[in-house]
Amino acid sequence: MTDKFDWLFQSRAIGSKVAPNIMVLHPLERGDGTPEGKPTESSFEWYRQLAAGQWGVLFVECTTCSDDPADRGHMPNGLLMTERNLPEFQRMVREIKEISPETVLLIQLCTGEPGNDYVGNERFMNLPAATIARAQADM
Repeated sequence: MTDKFDWLFQSRAIGSKVAPNIMVLHPLERGDGTPEGKPTESSFEWYRQLAAGQWGVLFVECTTCSDDPADRGHMPNGLLMTERNLPEFQRMVREIKEISPETVLLIQLCTGEPGNDYVGNERFMNLPAATIARAQADM
């Protein structure tokens, strides 16, 4: 039976990256950042534990680039990727990679109210152009 599932644990190219397997941990939106959007010690411990699982792809969840509370939407304690929070994000990546160097990290950018993007859903918000422009300017 194990042979039937070996393909799950083989490395796969994802663009220019290679994941060690195709196991993907989807973001869980814990929202345990500080009010300033920095990861808390609980966040660091959470990602250390996830890294220990040797996921092929691991998302850092509930992250936005906007200081505007409206853009942070339903997760006011979500993570905020800004220049002033960069040291904490660097620490998070460093700690994950120390435990699981092959894991491909992705950032889930979120904004606004929860909802689906199907046509006519009034609760769905597109990422505002001004937010995208600010994020690009900060790169």
